[in-house]
Amino acid sequence: MTKIVDKDTTWTSGSTIYLTEALEVAPNVTLTIEPGVSIIGTGSASSTITVYGRLLAQGTSANKINISKTTLNIGKLSQYTGYLNLNGVAMSDGSLLTDYFYGYFDISNSSFDNVFGLYIWYPKFDSSFTQNTFTKSGVMQTLTSNTKLTIKNNLFTDWYGTAVLSLADYNKGTIVEKNTFLGGSNSKTALGLMSGYDSAAMVAADN
Repeated sequence: MTKIVDKDTTWTSGSTIYLTEALEVAPNVTLTIEPGVSIIGTGSASSTITVYGRLLAQGTSANKINISKTTLNIGKLSQYTGYLNLNGVAMSDGSLLTDYFYGYFDISNSSFDNVFGLYIWYPKFDSSFTQNTFTKSGVMQTLTSNTKLTIKNNLFTDWYGTAVLSLADYNKGTIVEKNTFLGGSNSKTALGLMSGYDSAAMVAADN
């Protein structure tokens, strides 16, 4: 079963949310998550939050939002534009953006430990990853067309395979700059273009 958040909702500071069933944020609805909230999933598909409206998770450096064993996705329905805003989030043992989506995101000042997915499928508006830390996480696969994807000032450590891999960039919109890459035993290359994909590209500088 899927639970629908169908009106503006706030998860207040200090709350612990045990996510045992799939959750959808409905179109034109905002789910706000305050600093100090903990979201604990089961590590299964039942612990998925899918955003058709807006999810605003605004932690602080001193009071982060902790998310574990949970999947965060933007919705797949083309008539809705989902928006995901994560700041001051510590996410572990879960997944982020695991499939194609219709929407956009801003993700900053957050940490991702053993987090997989990271499939950036043609964001509908400019989107960004800035000042985050990715540790033992999966390949960030990118596809862009008419909007800009900025990946800037992030730290990638001990990633699996290639840290950032372009599958398509039709307008020089994938900007990868000023990131730090510290590979481990599972790491191969920091930046890459998918073999056999003629439109794979990125603008990379000062990494």
